[in-house]
Amino acid sequence: MRMYPAKFGLPRDFRVLDEEDSRRLFQGLLKEKNISKQEGQKLYNAVNQAIEGIRFLDEDNKFDKMVIELQEPFLNAMLDQGAVSFSYLMGALKRKLEEDASFREHFQSFFDYIIIDEFQDTNITQYEIIKNISKSDNICVIGDPNQCIYEWRMAHPDNIMSFIEDYNPEIIKLSTNYRSSKAIL
Repeated sequence: MRMYPAKFGLPRDFRVLDEEDSRRLFQGLLKEKNISKQEGQKLYNAVNQAIEGIRFLDEDNKFDKMVIELQEPFLNAMLDQGAVSFSYLMGALKRKLEEDASFREHFQSFFDYIIIDEFQDTNITQYEIIKNISKSDNICVIGDPNQCIYEWRMAHPDNIMSFIEDYNPEIIKLSTNYRSSKAIL
């Protein structure tokens, strides 16, 4: 996105907000609303998940309606500052790759090889990005679905099974542990 900021409607010198700045900006939107700090935190997480494309909203759900109402003002507040969140980066890149065939093809030919470690900790949007920039013969993933530690951040260990279905890769199982001594194991 740094290479092609205009394709995303961003200024060349756009900033990526760190978590603290992103939260502060969002909290500014809540100042005039009667929302508890705990509810504000839940809304912040849900809005970012919706922006990234890993949360699907139900317009009939009261909480999701609040997310929908806050999503656009939050995006506008970021863009007004020439800044974006990590969630925005992921969601915008996924959408651009899906919608723009020449952009997608550019990145498919850009990378000779793609290697992803800790693949079990990818979320759905990250996997869609991966599928859009890779070819069937230039990607290697490393992961163990039993070691997913980021499900609370929407990691999707089932991506490993989806990868196997989508790419039909050669699978190499590492059954010997070289890192830990017997006492640790």
